[in-house]
Amino acid sequence: MTDEPRKAWNSKGIKRPSYRIMRSSPEYKRWRDAVLYRDGYKCQKLMACGMPVIAHHINSFKEHPELQLDVNNGITLSVEVHKAFHDKYGKKNNTAEQLNEFLGKR
Repeated sequence: MTDEPRKAWNSKGIKRPSYRIMRSSPEYKRWRDAVLYRDGYKCQKLMACGMPVIAHHINSFKEHPELQLDVNNGITLSVEVHKAFHDKYGKKNNTAEQLNEFLGKR
């Protein structure tokens, strides 16, 4: 082991994945704020306010780059409901059909 200070994970010229860059962009933050505002900062499964919420992409963020900033591809979910969704369906290739099933809209 050396006495050299540890370098940050990207200090060796490793590029951040483009989806991480996108998620930290002003455009993404405007998308998130627009989704939360449209839904009244209310979880659309529990229809309740006063809990931590996030903007969830209906059709997967990574598999549908053309929809990443489309407000119609977002929905407000509580942090707990969002975790439950991804526990059930995973984090890849998520679809509107999965969300409708999860929300009980068939």
